[in-house]
Amino acid sequence: MRILKISKVNTALVAIMMMTILLCCSSKVQADQSGDYTYTVTHEKAEITKYSGDGGDVTVPSTLGGFPVTSIGDYAFKKCTDINSISLPQELKTIGYSTFLRCTGLTTINLPQGLTSIGDYAFEDCSGLTSITIPQGITKINIGTFGDCISLTSISIPQGVTIIEYYAFGNCTSLKAVSLPQGITYIGKYAFGQCTSLTSINLPQELTSIGYSAFNSTALTNINLPKGLTSIDNRAFGGCKSLTSITFNSATTFIYDGEYTIPASTKILGYDPSTAKNYAQKYNRKFEVIGPDVTVTGVSLNINATAINVGASETLSATISPTNATNKEVTWDSSDTAIATVDSNGKVVGVSEGTAVITVTTADGGKTATCHVTIKIPQTTQVTKVSLNKKTTSINVGANITLIATIFPTKATNKEVTWNSSNTSIATVDSNGKVTGVSPGTATIIVTSVDGEKTAACKVTVKAVKVIKISLNKKKTSMNVGANETLIATITPTNAANQNVTWKSSNKAIATVDSNGNVVGVKAGTAVITVTTVDGKKTASCKVTILK
Repeated sequence: MRILKISKVNTALVAIMMMTILLCCSSKVQADQSGDYTYTVTHEKAEITKYSGDGGDVTVPSTLGGFPVTSIGDYAFKKCTDINSISLPQELKTIGYSTFLRCTGLTTINLPQGLTSIGDYAFEDCSGLTSITIPQGITKINIGTFGDCISLTSISIPQGVTIIEYYAFGNCTSLKAVSLPQGITYIGKYAFGQCTSLTSINLPQELTSIGYSAFNSTALTNINLPKGLTSIDNRAFGGCKSLTSITFNSATTFIYDGEYTIPASTKILGYDPSTAKNYAQKYNRKFEVIGPDVTVTGVSLNINATAINVGASETLSATISPTNATNKEVTWDSSDTAIATVDSNGKVVGVSEGTAVITVTTADGGKTATCHVTIKIPQTTQVTKVSLNKKTTSINVGANITLIATIFPTKATNKEVTWNSSNTSIATVDSNGKVTGVSPGTATIIVTSVDGEKTAACKVTVKAVKVIKISLNKKKTSMNVGANETLIATITPTNAANQNVTWKSSNKAIATVDSNGNVVGVKAGTAVITVTTVDGKKTASCKVTILK
């Protein structure tokens, strides 16, 4: 057996070669400082390791020491509570562990599109952050990344994310609605735990696993589980006290055998009948079995042919067969939109004269039904005459009356009319034929048809309002010699045109009265004070006793 001997010279040579390799393979330099940033350089790329600035609106530089900033390291901005906003460089690829932990003053941050990794707890307890848009390069939302962001109301998660880890959005108590993109396969423990305001969330069809207490939200009312789901962990929906129904779209979906997976009052829809029965008996659950998807076999329309005028509309209704089909979505189409259009609700609108075919198509199976629509130009019927319900009338000043116009023939196309008064200082008329008396006199109200300018007239006499009655505030009174008292007269109606009155004393030696009803006692005795209207000579009186 031959034994290879290594000389001392060879050993030294090997050591030198190893040192050279290590030096060549590493370009890392010591931590350096530039302004508010401590950083290191590896392979000609800078990583920020510490921020020591005063906060406010922070713009992270794109280069440090001449090297592009591609990474922000662990804890680099931890507890920087004075930062309001952060602008990150486009070259940034990585955000590390707890990088912005407890930056409670942070309200906005832009995540560059080139970002590929966000570390665990990167934005945990950023309690002022209100919205976040995750860039396209992120494939996994890590543990606690946005946990305890209690002001977060809006999140945008891109296509490409496949995993949402433990507590990723835990305790985001202001989050109300979440739209998850297709492609997500796993939602971890407490991923949306304690999101107490969360009312709705859509789950992607690729989802296969939901972790422990993933949706511990008291506001969530219903949820539709995707077909591919194979595992639901214990307490997955345990704290969802408002959950009234949960729909299973696969008979093979597995519920972890735990009492608090779903609240006791929740209906279980679509689950395997035998398994659901056992589950219900064991945990006293209510359940309703719908089973797997029901395929569409056909579609029909309420009418197969119709005719409408240009500018008119008609709504078609589609019926899916069977009635319990799972997917009842349809699309609508017109063969010629220059003739007729149709919207997503089946509402057909006539555009121009001609014919078009309206087709409804089911999303499931592509089943179709059609309706032939004829669009017509409407026939015009001319106005031949207009009349009023009155030829003469009278009203008081301030009163009103409405005249009614009738168009002939009654099937005339354009029944619009205009109204006019010959003297608006006597009577006015509005667009509805309402005539109002302004002052005494006579005016003619004329109605004119827009089509053909046919007219009809009504002579309106406006009368002044006559006095019907007058009364005094007192029928008898007494006062001392030299004293005075003013009597108050009230005319009925209050809108009488002539409100003038005269005053008179039956014995001026006893009591006098002036033009304002002011009575003065002259000497002891009795007198009658009388007020008389100029219009109609209506009277009222008061017996006045003058005391010694």
